[in-house]
Amino acid sequence: MRTRCPQESSFPRPSRARGAIALVLASALATAPFVARAAPAASPAGGDEASEVERARELFYQGSARYSAADYTAAIDRFTEALEIVTRINAEPKVRGALLLNLAKAHVRAYDVDEDVRHLRAAREILRRFQREADDLAYDPESRAEAEKDLAAVEVKLERVEAAAAAQAADPSPAPAPAPDVTSSRTPSKRRIGGFVLVGLGAAVAAASIGPFVYAGAVIPKNVEAEIEKKMPSPDDERDFRKKEDKKAASWFAVGGVMIAAGIGLVAGGTVLLIKPGKNDTARRLRVTPLAGPTGAGFELRAAF
Repeated sequence: MRTRCPQESSFPRPSRARGAIALVLASALATAPFVARAAPAASPAGGDEASEVERARELFYQGSARYSAADYTAAIDRFTEALEIVTRINAEPKVRGALLLNLAKAHVRAYDVDEDVRHLRAAREILRRFQREADDLAYDPESRAEAEKDLAAVEVKLERVEAAAAAQAADPSPAPAPAPDVTSSRTPSKRRIGGFVLVGLGAAVAAASIGPFVYAGAVIPKNVEAEIEKKMPSPDDERDFRKKEDKKAASWFAVGGVMIAAGIGLVAGGTVLLIKPGKNDTARRLRVTPLAGPTGAGFELRAAF
């Protein structure tokens, strides 16, 4: 009946559901100082060897803890250092085999985090090394099966990653379009500037047309009455004078009508420039029509929205 080492029960046994490493064989580290096989003559003294075994076991525990904390880079460093020690002191084969499996799994997990393809290549090489050593070091069947399954998964993933990289190198994606220049897009175009100028000028001309209308409709009649009252002309002279002033007023009314028509036309033209053409051209939807009648003349502005 084999006596169980008290330290053996203290080894962590991570859940496979979380994708943790397999530590079934690693419990051999707890059997120090019996972990080393018959060493060659050049091996260190027993005390040094025992301390190195203790150091390897400590590194193994640290690597397992870092793996469980998802710090896979630190786990890789700890397992690698532990593997160097057990290789140097010629430790039990199952200890070396367990460290190789753990190290490969840590590299695969590290790739899942940073997507550095070098981790997959390292895992593939470590698992292939395990298979090359399997017969000489008599690795147990369970570890061999696990290594074979992990190697197949790593090779499939690595083949897919390298194929995607080759396809991207052969047909690179087009460079993203440069961001639009916000400053230039906000600068008014010449079309809009012209529109503002025409609208402003048209409004000014239309407003100025009030002057001729006021002069013809209010100032001239008032002056006529004042002049007649002052000079007291004969009926024939008064009639001729009134006809003359009526013609003068009509001329000023005409001037005012032309000015207001011009103002409306300028405003209409500026509006055409300011409104951005859509599916149908804005000029077709905005129409200015001249009007004339017995009572006066002008323009009709029609806009369709």
